[in-house]
Amino acid sequence: MGVGFEFIVEPEAAEEVTRIAEGFGVGVQVVGHCEVSSDRNSLVIESDQGNFSYLPA
Repeated sequence: MGVGFEFIVEPEAAEEVTRIAEGFGVGVQVVGHCEVSSDRNSLVIESDQGNFSYLPA
């Protein structure tokens, strides 16, 4: 009931990592990305159930 195994890679490596994993019969899905903040760190989750924003206190 979890994500399983995660790879955190540079965007330009995602396609190759996906290809290699699928070559071993491992299902792959890109689940997000990181962006540089111009202000302070935050987390935004966009889903079918709505958008959720989290900011540090």
